[in-house]
Amino acid sequence: MRIEYRTARPLDADEGIHDRGLTRENAVSPLVLAEIGITVESCAKDSEAGKVPVCVCGGHAHGWLLLR
Repeated sequence: MRIEYRTARPLDADEGIHDRGLTRENAVSPLVLAEIGITVESCAKDSEAGKVPVCVCGGHAHGWLLLR
């Protein structure tokens, strides 16, 4: 599969939050992320500002940098 890189889009936010809980090492659930202020809404807002890089593989955005 081909991997591409781009800036995240607001509609990618839900996928990014979901994927973070599925990582093999250091998985973080959506609930824990929300407790530290990382939500679908905050990620969508950051992506609107062009602050979130992602890689895209198979039509899905992966590799979000969810840092606060």
